[in-house]
Amino acid sequence: MKTIKNFLFVICCFILTINSYAQAGYSSASFSQTRSNGIIASDQIVVEEYMNYHLHNILMPKADESIAMDLRFGNNIVSKKSEDAILQIGFASSNMNDYPYIPPVNICLVVDKSGSMSSDNRMEKLKIALKEFIEGLREDDIISIVVFDSDAEVILSAQKVGDTEKIKLLISNLSTGGNTNLNSGMILGYQEVMKNVNTYGTNKVILLTDGLTNTGETNTENIVNNSGEYNDKGINISTIGIGNNVNYNLLRQISNNGNGSNHFIGSSEDIQKVFIDELQSILFPVAKNVSLQIEYEKQLELINFYGYSPEYEKNTISLKLDNINCGLTQIVLIKFDTKNIISMGNAKVKVTLSYYDIREKKDNTITKTITITKQSNKKSDNLLDNEVRKNYSIAIMAQSLKDMAYYNEWGKEEEAKKVINDCKKEVEKNFPKTKDADILRVLQMVEKYILML
Repeated sequence: MKTIKNFLFVICCFILTINSYAQAGYSSASFSQTRSNGIIASDQIVVEEYMNYHLHNILMPKADESIAMDLRFGNNIVSKKSEDAILQIGFASSNMNDYPYIPPVNICLVVDKSGSMSSDNRMEKLKIALKEFIEGLREDDIISIVVFDSDAEVILSAQKVGDTEKIKLLISNLSTGGNTNLNSGMILGYQEVMKNVNTYGTNKVILLTDGLTNTGETNTENIVNNSGEYNDKGINISTIGIGNNVNYNLLRQISNNGNGSNHFIGSSEDIQKVFIDELQSILFPVAKNVSLQIEYEKQLELINFYGYSPEYEKNTISLKLDNINCGLTQIVLIKFDTKNIISMGNAKVKVTLSYYDIREKKDNTITKTITITKQSNKKSDNLLDNEVRKNYSIAIMAQSLKDMAYYNEWGKEEEAKKVINDCKKEVEKNFPKTKDADILRVLQMVEKYILML
């Protein structure tokens, strides 16, 4: 236990030196917070955020498509000597440039200016981020700003962006003090967005806070439910945590419930990612009400579903997904055991992606089927596809970090050592002497923990 605690500062400094090639618009708080603050609690390590932190080399949408789905096994041929099958389901969305017209967005920035925001230079980081955000908006976009400490106040009522200098001056004048009435600030932000709801456009609250609410409504369940009442009216919410001490669980619950993304700002690199590089992805969703259904034949036995929160029923896996934003690539990984497939036999998996297409204003589905075949007794490489090999390696590293943190929390240091060492060996077998920046970003984190353990 002690070695892990001593290492938090070391890993924080180390990870900050690694270049970031982050995913466009996908939630990144778990990864970014770990990078800035060291390993967090096991229940805060979100495996799918590690898997989707980088852009994927998968099938992209055609000119007339909003979303494309990519379906592949690591190898569609297995044998009795290598019976594991890794299935990757990927989907990608079109870019903002593919759309001839995008309606003005309707955004409220809800800004925490309580006393806790004065530590770690949080408020100054936040001011920089907000000014970058304002610069990325168009003149006809609708913006409002709510601030909160012990109370909540509208400092910019909902209006067209127009002159950005006036808005940036308001931001420059923000100062900290008082308690944290997050619920009141959030509700007031929703009310500003309600004034200009556009059914076919983006209506969103962006909540920027450390989440350390201590005044007014402080019960997490009640805050999430209060947010949900406005989510049901068509207003989404994204959360952006700021500082070294963040109520991660509260912010993630709010964003998950509100079909938004969950980010974290710990460095200038995070500001670049969230407020500049990925502004269009946060503001312009392509699809909502997204769900995935995977049906597999009885010859296949499910071993592992990496990350997410799937539901299982017989030979069917169902999964609700966040809104799909512009310029997104996202993957889902599943491991099957094929021991029940007879020699020279096969088994099929059918995948259906369902969503409401915002551009076409209608419900759409994409359905594809893929076959796995058992051909011989000769050992085959179940990660022959290099893209699947890469993403699988990142997934098992993320899972090993989560497992290691869990064992450490329960004082099981030997189990923590084993899970992290076994993972490293498998990744090095899959990618000996790799120079891939996406793999190295997580692998070097794993290696540092091995040294400390």
